[in-house]
Amino acid sequence: MAHSHPQSQNRLCLPRGPVSRLLHRWNLQGLGLEGRVLELGSGSGDNLRALGLKVPSVGVGIESSPGLVARARDRGVETYTPDEFWTTSGHAIEKRFDALLTVRLAEHMQWGNFVKLLVRYAPLVHPGGKLVMIAPQEKGFLKDPAHVEFMDFAKLERAAAVAGFKVSEKDSYPFPRNWGISASFNDFVVTAIRK
Repeated sequence: MAHSHPQSQNRLCLPRGPVSRLLHRWNLQGLGLEGRVLELGSGSGDNLRALGLKVPSVGVGIESSPGLVARARDRGVETYTPDEFWTTSGHAIEKRFDALLTVRLAEHMQWGNFVKLLVRYAPLVHPGGKLVMIAPQEKGFLKDPAHVEFMDFAKLERAAAVAGFKVSEKDSYPFPRNWGISASFNDFVVTAIRK
């Protein structure tokens, strides 16, 4: 059953085309991300901006590319490099955030490195807070040569568990799971709750 999450969303920008961008926004807004949201691999801030259009949230982004950090800041999105976040942002406080978000980030690294990333940032989410992970299905994964490892439901669920979250929902968006082999914008969407 499809829920509401983005399709072919490269970390750098929202999906191309007005319909795909609209679907992406609807999906993000339907995930129940409210309050303080920390996005890992936030790119130029598109996802946090989309969340801010509808829900009352305070989004903070972490992005390793200084150029994308600068672009996000120019667009009014509070974004830091990982070093800045931990040393000068004032946000690196245990249990400060209501949600942790990764959109089309996991597939850019090996599973073990993705788990290490989640484990590092998980303590910043309070118990009962959310983790939302979105990763492309087969067609979307194969479309980008920068992708390193295919992250399906099983890998995302295991990553959440290792980081101290319990999966509460998993969906294929915007189409049913069997469309993943032909629709490059079909995503795995996994939501988990901090233990």
